[in-house]
Amino acid sequence: WATRWKKLANYLRKVGQLFMQSRPTIFRQLGKYEQTVEQLPIFRDKFL
Repeated sequence: WATRWKKLANYLRKVGQLFMQSRPTIFRQLGKYEQTVEQLPIFRDKFL
């Protein structure tokens, strides 16, 4: 059991580090997507 918990903790730690590293790029891509959507005039007329 102890080894299983250690493996799980290590796995969660690795996933957390990867998520923290990749988070800024994800937010940057979302920001770009929002900008391109706002620039579409059809979308602006319908939803804003």
